[in-house]
Amino acid sequence: NAPGSRNVSYPSPNGFDSVVEAGQKMTPLPMDFDSSQDTVALQTYLDANVDALSLFGQAMDQECMVRMPDSQTMDQAYEQLGGTRNASRLMYVKARVAELEGRSVDAADALVKIAVVGRRLANGGLLIHQLMSVAIERQGLEGLMQLAPKLPADEKIRLAKLIQAEDKHDVDIDAKIQAITFREHDNVKRESGTFAGTYMIWMLGDTDFAKQPYDQFRLEQETIQSQRSELLDLLSQPPATSGTPTPSFQ
Repeated sequence: NAPGSRNVSYPSPNGFDSVVEAGQKMTPLPMDFDSSQDTVALQTYLDANVDALSLFGQAMDQECMVRMPDSQTMDQAYEQLGGTRNASRLMYVKARVAELEGRSVDAADALVKIAVVGRRLANGGLLIHQLMSVAIERQGLEGLMQLAPKLPADEKIRLAKLIQAEDKHDVDIDAKIQAITFREHDNVKRESGTFAGTYMIWMLGDTDFAKQPYDQFRLEQETIQSQRSELLDLLSQPPATSGTPTPSFQ
């Protein structure tokens, strides 16, 4: 069968587009964006990227679907993905500055945006989108797990609701793999031609080469689900007392 058209109905506004645009607008990340303790330099960088930060924040309130026009090549898709990853790192810089300055609630707000928007960035995408989505969401979740003991009870409740709200849009891993496989096969035919693409799919079949990426995806999905549960457990615990030391995320 020939590949189907990608002229699907995208949400408007589309959170995926907002994050891609954020990645296009932002200036290059500092080499030490995830380790620098220089809040002045990091804040200067944030001040130069206000528009990009705003675009990423807007995606929090938007439906999200990976945009893959018929004319898009895989090289363009990879470039697009790199932009979404950098945009999430920009938001991470905002979280780091807030945490370094002792503004734990502001840090948590930036981190939950990374986790929630990151999770949505997989919707309707190929396997590469799924794996990038997990990497972005994980950065937000791990930051929140380390920050959780510092947060007041009302903020913990707010964060837990935001994390749990995304579950209503989710499906089980087997259903995800089935949908992704269909899109991957369609994309192979688009890239290589219907006949050559169909032949490649038939030749690979159930080979280890074909199955390994999906095995990795299944493992990543199981791990990220476990991390979500771990975070929700932490958010359900009472706040630490003033005399209890708490970790700082890095």
